[in-house]
Amino acid sequence: MKTKKRQTGFTLIEMVVTMMIMLILASLATGSILRTQPRYRVRGDTWTVYQTLTKAKFLSIDGNRTFGVLFYHVGTHQPDYFFVFQDWNNDGVFNDTDGNPLNQCNPATTSGCLDDPIMGAYEPLHSSNFFPLVFGVNMTTPGSISYITFGPLGNVRQTPASRDIYIQSYLLFDRVNNLSYRGGDKVDFASGNASRLPLAPATMPTMP
Repeated sequence: MKTKKRQTGFTLIEMVVTMMIMLILASLATGSILRTQPRYRVRGDTWTVYQTLTKAKFLSIDGNRTFGVLFYHVGTHQPDYFFVFQDWNNDGVFNDTDGNPLNQCNPATTSGCLDDPIMGAYEPLHSSNFFPLVFGVNMTTPGSISYITFGPLGNVRQTPASRDIYIQSYLLFDRVNNLSYRGGDKVDFASGNASRLPLAPATMPTMP
């Protein structure tokens, strides 16, 4: 007597159901990744700003001269920038002759140049982030700048209106309440030490 062999494998219905479950899980994972990306980008830029502030402080101590960090909002959908500069004439002020910190002459090589030289490269924020407030200065207007300078002992030379540097994402996670992620750094004016602000939801400012 012949017996029928039992067939093994998936039926068409089982394969369809499995594919549907996989697609649902993939969409959930993709949504979660997209929601967390703005937070990671703000954290990354915050860390880079923190390192830049620390670099300027130690350059001041090591070189026995004034160094600073400048923050610049270009506007017109261009990234915000920050960079270390040397206070060439040691007056505690960022000197710029043409109103554009990214267009610079070098006092060491150009006669009559009054620009404070930039030390290293311009550091851009991620394209999805911007500076809403830096040391009390509203940075949402194109051409806005704010800076801090460190003296030879590593202390802050001037006293800005605020010690906080805010970095915020353009990407909203709550459109109804106009909320996005914001983090940043703060500087202790007495010691010049920087520390990072906690990441938290914040209302998007009105952009010009």
